[in-house]
Amino acid sequence: MATAEDIGATMFNTVEKDGEIKRAYVILYDLYPGGLGFTEKAFDYARKSY
Repeated sequence: MATAEDIGATMFNTVEKDGEIKRAYVILYDLYPGGLGFTEKAFDYARKSY
């Protein structure tokens, strides 16, 4: 079972010149050296919305 110390995340947006948010991104990554496969499994469940 994963804990908060196993997974890291970063979020950011791309913004148009007029200030409108074009796209939002979430990056998940394993914090354990070599990975535990949690973020790979999350990718399997992710839905593309573009």
